[in-house]
Amino acid sequence: MQQTMADAFTLGFGPEPGLTRDAVLTEFTWRGQDFHVVDTAGYVNQSRVHKFDDVGGAVADAARTKSLRALDRAQVVVLVVDASAAMKTQQVLTGREVALLQRIVAEGKGVVLAANKMDALPGPEERSAFLSTLREKLRETITNAGCPAVVPISAELNKGVDRLLPQVLQVHNTWSTR
Repeated sequence: MQQTMADAFTLGFGPEPGLTRDAVLTEFTWRGQDFHVVDTAGYVNQSRVHKFDDVGGAVADAARTKSLRALDRAQVVVLVVDASAAMKTQQVLTGREVALLQRIVAEGKGVVLAANKMDALPGPEERSAFLSTLREKLRETITNAGCPAVVPISAELNKGVDRLLPQVLQVHNTWSTR
């Protein structure tokens, strides 16, 4: 299961933004449950797509459209946030991530936050502080839906990834009984 999750959640990851340009579907069965995981490009605001590729934003705009289409069809969304970027900016969620979370919740979808690159934080105290601050920000941001599940991971080191699927399944089960 861990390798399946690693494959599903680390397709085309890397240090540079804009690496994922297409929606990549991975299908598998785990514990008798069928999963359709779509790894999408990071969400880029419409006003900024022209800055994200060398052809005036055409590739980034197409990737954005595919990401939004996948979001529309999703039942549970795993939103991956970058813990290392949060350390640099002193901001646990970007404005874009907040807007996406609010959209996901407003549309009644289940959500799991994967706090990626936790290995980039210096030590256990910093990791704990980051997760506490992130959960507090989530409670402030999503006041009507409770705090989404947060799963700390390192996709590159394949740490914590094995905890994502059980959490997604739990959120899905809760979502489907509402």
